[in-house]
Amino acid sequence: MLSLQSPIVLNAEFEAMRKYMGEIGLRASTAPSIRKAGSTPCARPSTASATRPRRRCARGCLHIVLTDANVDAERAALPMILAAGCVHSYLVRQSLRTFTSLNVRSGECLDVHYAAVIIGVGATTVNPYLAEETIAARHARGLFGKLSLGQCLANYKKALDDGLLKVMSKMGISVLSSYRGGCNFEAVGLSRSLVAEFFPGMPSRISGIGLRGVQEKIAEQHARAFDEDVIALPIGGFYKMRRGGDRHNFEGNLIHMLQDAVDHRVLRQVPQVQRGGAPPAADQPARPAGLQDRPHGRSPSTRSNRSPSCASAWWRPASRWARSGRRRTRRCRSP
Repeated sequence: MLSLQSPIVLNAEFEAMRKYMGEIGLRASTAPSIRKAGSTPCARPSTASATRPRRRCARGCLHIVLTDANVDAERAALPMILAAGCVHSYLVRQSLRTFTSLNVRSGECLDVHYAAVIIGVGATTVNPYLAEETIAARHARGLFGKLSLGQCLANYKKALDDGLLKVMSKMGISVLSSYRGGCNFEAVGLSRSLVAEFFPGMPSRISGIGLRGVQEKIAEQHARAFDEDVIALPIGGFYKMRRGGDRHNFEGNLIHMLQDAVDHRVLRQVPQVQRGGAPPAADQPARPAGLQDRPHGRSPSTRSNRSPSCASAWWRPASRWARSGRRRTRRCRSP
């Protein structure tokens, strides 16, 4: 038995783990989580992605490795969370999951959230090889000061471990084996049929895209990644707000506007702050940034067209009750 102190495995630890498996005679199998770019989506990816691990597990394989490291211009990577959930759920239905470990080597794993999700859908260990290579490249450029490469990687691993412990503690879970494969979170933007098949027990209240939608997004990202006309890929703005990137609820202009309104008591800027810093334009509603921006499935323009009399009608009974209460209080105090 191979005992690890953390489910996060760095590249050197992953290679040592594979070497250890070969030395003691344990049978380990590698299943690439890639497919030909532009191919039609499978009706049931479990038959394509999990049949091979099932056959190898039935033959005595004790360790399965899912990797997307062999991506090229002709082959695109499947979402590793979907692949891990597919293999895990399929092996559970075949009563083979307890006989093997599911080790994931993914370039998508960058932060705590991804590590928590992929372990929650059934992964035993996670090797974020691309994140480690990125840290090594930045260290070679001297962006980490006097820190050595080993210290940088140790800090990254400790950050993932501490974040994973925090996620588990918020759920009241103290043992990783109780968290692994539990799907103790909610899917947003995935169809209920896809979630029911590959992530059993996970709620998906608003539903969303299915396998064909996932395939279209994979093809789009793969085409942009291997486009020869593009010199550099856009950085995006998911983690940090950037011009032309993803929208954030608290953007820079909104923070400056709020500070200016508070410091100088400019009350005319309060409505604009409430709109998220956007200028008043009835024909251009604010772009939604989360589910709370679209209650009851209505668009922002639909919500903005509601009559303001609704708010006044809501507070009218309370105001009458308050006035009647004050009159009763005055009558009781009068002689």
